[in-house]
Amino acid sequence: MVARRPIVLVSGLTSELPDGDSVVGIGAGSVTAGSGLDGGGDVSNDIRLDVQLAPNPSGIIYVGTGDTSTIGLDGAAQASGNAAQVTANEALASGNAALVVSTEALASGNAGLASGNAALELATTALASGNAGIALADVALTQANNADLIANAAFASGNAALALGEVALASGNAGIAVGLEALASGNAALAAVGNTGYIYTVISGSKTLVNRERTTVLNNLQVSLPLSPSQGDEVAVSTVQGVNNVTVSGNGSNIMQFSENLTIDSDNRSVTLVYVNSSRGWQIY
Repeated sequence: MVARRPIVLVSGLTSELPDGDSVVGIGAGSVTAGSGLDGGGDVSNDIRLDVQLAPNPSGIIYVGTGDTSTIGLDGAAQASGNAAQVTANEALASGNAALVVSTEALASGNAGLASGNAALELATTALASGNAGIALADVALTQANNADLIANAAFASGNAALALGEVALASGNAGIAVGLEALASGNAALAAVGNTGYIYTVISGSKTLVNRERTTVLNNLQVSLPLSPSQGDEVAVSTVQGVNNVTVSGNGSNIMQFSENLTIDSDNRSVTLVYVNSSRGWQIY
C-alpha cells in the first residue's frame, strides 16, 4: 500500500494530515480520525489536538460531510485493489490458456496412444512371423545336421580310401628317391594301371594344383591349392630327399580352419588335403 498522509475531517472539511503527527485547528469544531489515524476529539476548547498514525492503516476513509458521510477507500487502496483485480484477470487468462494447452496435449496423447496400439499390433504380427520363421529354421537345422552326419560317414569312407592311397604314394616316393627317371617310369606305370582318376605330376617350379592332382615337389618352392574348390576336392603334395621347405598356399581358402599357409618342413613327406567347407577349408589327412 502506498504511504500517504491520513485523511481527516476538520470542522466538517476533508483534508490530508500535514507533515508531522498533529492537527492544528482554529475555532470550534471536531476532528474525526480517518484512515491511518488513532485519536481525534473536540477542538472547541483546544486549538491543538494530537493524533497518532495507526500501526496498520486500513485504507478506509470517510467520504462526504456531516451526517451524509459514508465509509470508502482512499485512492491508494482503490488502486491496489484494481491492480489486484488486473492480476487476477491475467491469472485467469493464463489459466484458460493453460487449459487450452492441456486439452491439446491430451488430444496429442490420445493420438500417440492410438499410434502405439497400432505399432503394438504390428509388433505382435511380426513376432508371430518371427516365431514361424524360427520353427522353419529349426526344421532346416535338423535336416542340415542329418546331412552332416551322412557327409561325415562319407568322409570316413573317403579317409579310409585315402589311407590306402597314402600307402601307395609312400611306395611311389621311395621309387622317386632312386632318381627322376625312375620316378617318371613309375608315374607312367601308375597311369597305365587304372589310377582311378588321379593326376600325377612332378614339379620343380611354383604351380597351382587342380582337383585330384598328386604332385611330387623337387625343389623348395610354393604350391597353391585349387582356386574356388568344391566339397570333396582332394590334392596331395610330396617331397623328395633334400626338399624340406615347401609352402602350401590356401589360394583364398582356409587350411585346417586357419588362413595361414601350410609349410612342409621335412623331406620324403606326403600330405593329402581334402576340402570340407568354407569355414574349415582344407583338411589334412
